[in-house]
Amino acid sequence: MYEALEKNQSVSIRRISKNRAELIGYYRFLENENVTVGELVRSLSDHCVSHVEGKHILAISDTSEINLQSHVGRLKALGVGVVGNNTDVGFYIHPTLVLDGENGFPLGISTVQLWTRDINHQDKHERNYSQLPIEATVYTQVGKTSSTKELLCVTLA
Repeated sequence: MYEALEKNQSVSIRRISKNRAELIGYYRFLENENVTVGELVRSLSDHCVSHVEGKHILAISDTSEINLQSHVGRLKALGVGVVGNNTDVGFYIHPTLVLDGENGFPLGISTVQLWTRDINHQDKHERNYSQLPIEATVYTQVGKTSSTKELLCVTLA
């Protein structure tokens, strides 16, 4: 599947599938209980590490909110919580994209963190947001891998 995603420059399962049988196979793989977020992230990280040796790299991170409210009737409750407006359902994702420092070519994803806010979490006023230490968080970690630095330093050293 990773090769098909790379080859077709798309993350759409329908676009990367050559036929209906392959489409069904990809969905069965992704819905399999034995396929975890951690395993998928580890696979991405391993692929990235194999491409960075001896290169000057840039690691770029950003957090995105994935709002799934329009899919609420079709979602499994596992792994989702509330997002920005505290009523819509979704999750947050924080990937780290690794680029070749000389030409900007993407080498892969080194880490991905996923988290949700509990549906019953307190808003920032209820938890006295301005008085909390910067390290305090209201998020529940769903999947986390090694930090980019720890992951990539092994290869670069």
